[in-house]
Amino acid sequence: MDVSWFNIGRRIVFIYTNNFYFPFSLVFDEAIYIHWAQYVTHDWVWRNTSLTLDGKQPLFIWLVALTLKIIQQPIIAGRVVSVFCGGLSLVGLYQISKRLFNGAVGLITIILYSFIPFFLIYDGLALMDGLLLTLSIYASLLSIHIALRQRWFIAISLGLIIGLGLLTKSGAVFFILFLPLGILIFENQTRVVYGKFISLSFLAVMLAKGIEYIFLHDYFKIIANKNSEFVMSATQFLHTPFNQIINHAWQINSWIFRYLGISVLGLSIISLFIVPKKRYVVYLLCSVLLPLVPFMLLSKQAYPRHLLFMVWPLLILTSSVVVKIYEKMKLKKLWVIGVIIFLFIPYVYNDWLLLFNPLQTNLPEIEHWQLLTGEPSGWGIDQLYQFFDGHQDIRLLILTDNPIGILPDGMAIRYFNKSQVHVVGLDQIDKTAVTRFTKDYQAQETYLVLSAQTVPNEIHVHQELEIERPGKRNKNWRVYKVI
Repeated sequence: MDVSWFNIGRRIVFIYTNNFYFPFSLVFDEAIYIHWAQYVTHDWVWRNTSLTLDGKQPLFIWLVALTLKIIQQPIIAGRVVSVFCGGLSLVGLYQISKRLFNGAVGLITIILYSFIPFFLIYDGLALMDGLLLTLSIYASLLSIHIALRQRWFIAISLGLIIGLGLLTKSGAVFFILFLPLGILIFENQTRVVYGKFISLSFLAVMLAKGIEYIFLHDYFKIIANKNSEFVMSATQFLHTPFNQIINHAWQINSWIFRYLGISVLGLSIISLFIVPKKRYVVYLLCSVLLPLVPFMLLSKQAYPRHLLFMVWPLLILTSSVVVKIYEKMKLKKLWVIGVIIFLFIPYVYNDWLLLFNPLQTNLPEIEHWQLLTGEPSGWGIDQLYQFFDGHQDIRLLILTDNPIGILPDGMAIRYFNKSQVHVVGLDQIDKTAVTRFTKDYQAQETYLVLSAQTVPNEIHVHQELEIERPGKRNKNWRVYKVI
């Protein structure tokens, strides 16, 4: 069974359609990344802002900066990068599935990808992880081609892909592990083939590290300090209680189970027993485990999205099992189709909730907190936009009680190109700060947007708006006009 580019195009349209109208409001990191990108768009001299301020690699910021040249709405401009990456991921997944198995496996893989909420969510948010996922898929695809064809232009392409990954997030270093895994899928295992494969792999790695050095060498120390917040050193690992490591690993596994479900995980394991191309199955499983095991053992601070670029091979394994079962059950194909539909109903139901009732979506608790019911969520920011859009024709000053994050950056991206509107994030708002910034910006009206802080007694204000935000631990946003 083969599939036309028309079918792939339909999947791409599905992702584009859903994510341009994605139900999640702006979230914490999105606001920051888009704000950085606006500075890059304004002046290329700010291209390394993400590195100097937070030790984060800049490729995603650069791509958002480019889209901001075309698309005026900053949130859409940021998210369209991830949406486009999602479309590329579909094509890459189909190509890997077809190369290792057949077109039917490829078709089911891209359908799974389109409906599993984990991928649907992060192909719709302006975060670096969607780009990293796409690059990991193409790094794997090109590693497979090097193993099968040993061509120098493939090695150069792979080096570029890994290099771009290293300009996206440090986790891209795991892409290099796809190369030795290629030994599992060699078709002509001769000394000459091995020698050429090793030479081409070396070329790809050197090119990737060269790209990283050219763009990032001045910031290696800053990046290392940032990574140390998320990953344990060898010394820290040896001094960490074993039960703490196990508990952390168990939590990460629970995220995978919650997002991918028993259907994908169970069928991926079954692939070891019923899919005939065992070398390819082992290759895909190792592609998951080689980055996942170190991540589970060494990570200090983790979020589900960090797993995104690791788990996609499970979709191909699941699809290969589905196709194999379908082929074996020649007289009971309708029954097989019914069982498969039943297994994947939870994904479709979760998608329905994502689109129409996101607060009820079955997500890991930490994801609910980040995206919907916690402080990082931008739930209610559209109401702030509506309120301040009506005041932007005068010299307006907006002070927030956080120096960085959803309120200061979320407001700043809205009014970045409005010279009359100034947004300032502060650790603590007091009368001195209000007086100074009102004078500095010659503001005709000054507003306080508060989430945690109360209004100091010495500041005279009138409350204009209160935005109710979901979540037991969340706090409402309050807007005060200084009088």
